[in-house]
Amino acid sequence: ESCLQMACHLKLGRLPRDSTTQNSDSVFSLSLARTVMDSLSSSPFPQKIFESLEPRQKQYDSLKLALGHILDSVTTFRHYTFISFPFKGRDTMYSAIQHRFYEEGLLDTLLPVADTLQLKRLIRQYQKREKLKETGVMNLATVNRLNSTPWEKVKTLALNLDRCKQLPDSFPDRF
Repeated sequence: ESCLQMACHLKLGRLPRDSTTQNSDSVFSLSLARTVMDSLSSSPFPQKIFESLEPRQKQYDSLKLALGHILDSVTTFRHYTFISFPFKGRDTMYSAIQHRFYEEGLLDTLLPVADTLQLKRLIRQYQKREKLKETGVMNLATVNRLNSTPWEKVKTLALNLDRCKQLPDSFPDRF
């Protein structure tokens, strides 16, 4: 059963199919399930069978390659505080920024609570390090960079790999 489930996920993805699915007539049919199971039982290379179920799109291959590079480059996935923007309140903003800068190693401790001048200095320092415009103010570009952690990139790539499975294998020259 788990082999069939994995084959179905490779063929169709894990996202629910909806009105955005351009490949609405594709299903994981009983005949395809039989073919997959027969092939798996007789093949010494099950990986090739599963790979044959994946989309045949350049975009899919590029995303899969990028995912491999990120997974190879990250030694451990750490938890980072996700910063919502715009902020819902001053205290919430200060707390989120302070936690995030602590996680980045820009602060040695979470206590005492950083004051406004210290946060502005840290924001400017982070912006300089990340080659962003140095304003000392939390803006969308700074928040996006803070939230662009390896784990967030992996989640985005995985989601888009799944979305590719809802598209046809080929597109016309103009689409």
